[in-house]
Amino acid sequence: MSGQSSTHQSKVTFYVMRHGMAESNANTDELRQLNEFGERQVLDTSIWFEEKEKLSHVDMAFVSPYLRAQQTYDVFKRDLSIEQWFNCDMITPDSSPNVFHDYLLGLLQTKGNDNKNLSILVVSHMPFVSLFLGELLYSGKAEIFNTGSLAIVKCDRCSLKGQLVQHYQSLIQ
Repeated sequence: MSGQSSTHQSKVTFYVMRHGMAESNANTDELRQLNEFGERQVLDTSIWFEEKEKLSHVDMAFVSPYLRAQQTYDVFKRDLSIEQWFNCDMITPDSSPNVFHDYLLGLLQTKGNDNKNLSILVVSHMPFVSLFLGELLYSGKAEIFNTGSLAIVKCDRCSLKGQLVQHYQSLIQ
């Protein structure tokens, strides 16, 4: 941080998304694919997102390397321009949301341009998305994410703590 005071507190908007519904069987958990309903869930959330946010650009996207998360990202980003994309081992189902939160804090502090508002998409799994949301909201409590759902959180860029704007739960089977 530059130490300069500013009347403009820059913000980070997080779009935290759980992958769409996936097949129940595969050789490994990492290889489970979206099923047809899961693709419809992600498309539904994408349409809701376009109408709600009217956003065509996201600064950064962090996506779990598991196949269903990658497929979710591919469907969701159809009309989005993504500046930087990261295939991120730090956001798999059993990863630590605290470690990822601290990683993001460090990344944003070294990124420069502190006055620019940023948007970050995170596509992952339960329980990670639930626990990461709790980390962003100071609450420490877990909120359930249906498959294909997305939470919008506006955070202070210096602390990455913020407020839930909305949690869209998508289609339920």
